[in-house]
Amino acid sequence: MVTRQCFLSLLLILLVAADAGCASIFAQAGSAGGQIGKQGKSVSGGDDGAARQPQHGRSSSAPGEAKPSGVTAADLAGNWDWSANCNLSGPWKGGFNLSETSATGFVGEMTKGHQGSLKGTVHGNRMSFRRDWLVLVQFWSGSLSRSGSSWKWKGSLTGNEDCTFTATRN
Repeated sequence: MVTRQCFLSLLLILLVAADAGCASIFAQAGSAGGQIGKQGKSVSGGDDGAARQPQHGRSSSAPGEAKPSGVTAADLAGNWDWSANCNLSGPWKGGFNLSETSATGFVGEMTKGHQGSLKGTVHGNRMSFRRDWLVLVQFWSGSLSRSGSSWKWKGSLTGNEDCTFTATRN
């Protein structure tokens, strides 16, 4: 089992280096890269290409933040900043942009040193998307809250390891 963990750790390091570019990953350790991998901790195999359905459950908002209902993809279009904390690899930061494709659907791409295309949905106060880059896949899912014209999205992402994230759009 130790050998498999070492192999997966080495694979993660190589894939992050390929994602962010070797120069930037060594110049700014921890600030470039991202969590990569396929659902179920596998980096091979197929998938249907659709964004994972949002999970149902309780969500919490900080005081002063509204739990939005009837949110559309147009409400969420634009540039977002995110930070994530992952069990094995620690903190990460980056950005993404979203564009609506329907009332509840959107597409986008990772920015700020990260790569990958995004495809997702919004339903009520839940948003989720799938990130694809080469053969790698991540699933991001969480709850939305709004304060004035600013949006906050908190949730979890899965791939090689479990991570929590917060994303904001002002």
